[in-house]
Amino acid sequence: MSVPRPLGNQTLPSPSQKSFKPRFSVPIPCRSTASWILERQNPQERFVRETIPHHFIDILNPDETYSAGRFAREAQDLLARKQADGTPIVIVGGTGLYIKALEKGLVALPAIPQSIQERLWEEYVNEGLETLYQRLLNVDPFTAQAIHPHDRTRILRALGIFETTGKPLSLFQKGHGFKGTPVNLFKVGLTYPREILYKRIEKRVDRMIEAGWLDEVEMLLGMGYDETLKPMQAIGYKQLVQVLRGRSTLDEAIDEIKKETRHLAKRQITWFKKEAPHLWITPEGDDPRKWAEDLITRMPQGDPSWT
Repeated sequence: MSVPRPLGNQTLPSPSQKSFKPRFSVPIPCRSTASWILERQNPQERFVRETIPHHFIDILNPDETYSAGRFAREAQDLLARKQADGTPIVIVGGTGLYIKALEKGLVALPAIPQSIQERLWEEYVNEGLETLYQRLLNVDPFTAQAIHPHDRTRILRALGIFETTGKPLSLFQKGHGFKGTPVNLFKVGLTYPREILYKRIEKRVDRMIEAGWLDEVEMLLGMGYDETLKPMQAIGYKQLVQVLRGRSTLDEAIDEIKKETRHLAKRQITWFKKEAPHLWITPEGDDPRKWAEDLITRMPQGDPSWT
């Protein structure tokens, strides 16, 4: 990602466990494949990281947890401090729930006991996600219908809330409804024709493999990080673990990574269409600086109310 000084002096990613997106975005907040590989494959990534302060990258180990709620709290604190000294901030990333949590707040949910989290994860590993999704349909059909059947994180969380409280997640959310507006954002969406987007996805996966992604995953496993950890189950990590365990070939893994990333891109497009950014931009060429300059010319000037 490249951001010229007139647009923003500091960058705040909206992270999640997803390791990469179909366009220039920001990785999970730990020092592993995503940030390390991006810097190796593209010197411009390293240059940008060195010249423009980035926040919430490389702050966790792979066995530490992170959530949209924690991100929203920490990001709001950071934005308040930067706003006080007049520092422009650009929030970057494709994780819609994190951006929504920052912009509109999240419902306060009870903590799910570790024992319930571990048991649900065991059931996921042993029985599969489809079984858990069917269970969610039975106990909380409203939440289940709003969640993609492959969205493991949200399915496990919804079941965890139900088993902890005896109440469906939808009941908690109904009373909140994302009605708060803690942060006022001007939202910009990048979009490509589907064919071009898919080609960019495939090219980026190939570059990451060439830059040593498999070696990085092998290093993480060698450091003792278990393959069942959530970050190790993210797109790319999961498939490369299968290669290293002898359960798949590298070519098969690459094909699967590309396919799953295309599916992720489709889900992101659906999400952000519903969220309705203030401005959609279709980047032309391969120079991010030109994209940003185009954005600057099309953004409102001054400090209007954008919500």
